[in-house]
Amino acid sequence: MNLPPELFFLVFVFIFGFLGYFLLQKENLWFKVVGGTLTVVLILSIPALFIMGFVLTNF
Repeated sequence: MNLPPELFFLVFVFIFGFLGYFLLQKENLWFKVVGGTLTVVLILSIPALFIMGFVLTNF
């Protein structure tokens, strides 16, 4: 079973996005900290992947 890497990226985005959103809705402060951290990591990883892909294909 040879799945494309884009599928794994989409699954990663949906899981981290849902988990971050779910944890941000909780009342416990530490859940909000973890949820916010997951959301920030998700947001920063998308441009980083595009930059790494550009660098690896052009240099």
